[in-house]
Amino acid sequence: MRTIWFFILVLAVLLADSLAYHQTQFSIFGFQLDWGQLNWKLEQWRESRSFFRQTLAYFDWFKFIFWFLLPGAIFYRYFWKLNRSITAADLKTLLIGVFISSLIVASISIIPSLSEYYQTVGAATLETRFAYVSAQLAWTISWLLGYELMLRAGLPSAIRCFFDLDKTKIILFALSIGFLDSFYHVIQLKDPVESIGIGIFGFWGASWVLKGRSVWVPILIHASIEFFFIMYLGFF
Repeated sequence: MRTIWFFILVLAVLLADSLAYHQTQFSIFGFQLDWGQLNWKLEQWRESRSFFRQTLAYFDWFKFIFWFLLPGAIFYRYFWKLNRSITAADLKTLLIGVFISSLIVASISIIPSLSEYYQTVGAATLETRFAYVSAQLAWTISWLLGYELMLRAGLPSAIRCFFDLDKTKIILFALSIGFLDSFYHVIQLKDPVESIGIGIFGFWGASWVLKGRSVWVPILIHASIEFFFIMYLGFF
C-alpha cells in the first residue's frame, strides 16, 4: 500500500509541473487556481550583466525542490537497497548506452517531426550559442537530478524494500514506471516519437535497477542523452 502512495506522489508532482508548464487556470469551489504561479525561476536575472545570474535565471527551483529535495527526503531511507557500484559489465553497458544516445540525438535532424519541434541556434553568434548552452545546462541540472531520483532511484528502491521480486513483478513495476515516464511527456505535448522512446527507456531503466544492477548506468545514460541534446541545439 505504501508503494502506491509513492507512485501517487511522483505522479502528483509531475502533473503539477505540467499544469504550471501550460499555465493552466481553473476554479474549484469559487477559488481561482493559477498553476502558472509555480514557475519559480528568477526571470528578472535574465537582464543582468552578470553571466552567472543570466545563467541561473533558467534554473527551475520548483523542479529542484519538489522533484529532488522533497522526494529525496522521503525516499532516502530506502536507498540502501540500491546497487551503487559499477562492474566491468555495467561499464560496458554504460558505454554502449552513451553511444546509442549520441545516435538518437543525431537522428533528430532526419526525423521531420523532431527537427521541426526542436529548433537549433547553430546559426547564431558564438556568444549567443554559448549563453544558450549554459542556460540549458542550468535548467537541465535543475530537473534532471530530481527526475532521476524519483524514477530511477526512489521508486525502484522503495519497491525493492517492500516486495520480494520475481520476473513477473519486475516487468509489471517497470512497466508502471515506464508509463509514468511516457505519460509526463504526453501531457507536456511532446512529439509522440519522443514520448514512446522515453517510455521504453523508462521501462528498461526501471527493470535494470529492480534487478539489482547499478543505478548509475541508466542515470548516466539519460544524462548523456540530455548533454548531447543540448550540444546539438546549441552548435548544430
